[in-house]
Amino acid sequence: MVKNSLVEKDFKDGAKIIQKLDSIGFNVTVAFWLYQEESDQWALVLSSEKLRHVTKRVLYREVLRTLNRLKIRENINIKPQDIILMSPENKLIKIIQNHVTTNSDTLDEIKLSGTFDGYYIDAAYIYRVAI
Repeated sequence: MVKNSLVEKDFKDGAKIIQKLDSIGFNVTVAFWLYQEESDQWALVLSSEKLRHVTKRVLYREVLRTLNRLKIRENINIKPQDIILMSPENKLIKIIQNHVTTNSDTLDEIKLSGTFDGYYIDAAYIYRVAI
């Protein structure tokens, strides 16, 4: 049961981050907010094909630079620890790709919860799932 709410500003801020990453060629293929019951927190999960060729550390630096620029210009409240990079091969990414598909050029607002292929998702708000 989700207790800590994801507010509209967080959702809009997440969209701004994804749009900025898109504009610099980050190639975000999967993006969603995931509720983590253990910590009662939401995380912005991002996946990119670039993770097949570059380490998470290199891409995370790119995300942090983008986040820092947006914090100054757009008053974004998302913290670095709120962002998780996942490989396209990650089990959760694969499960979501098997159950949801969106247009790779847009950002949607799809709520997802339940058990999928044996994996329980308490709550997720999906922006993009491109295959």
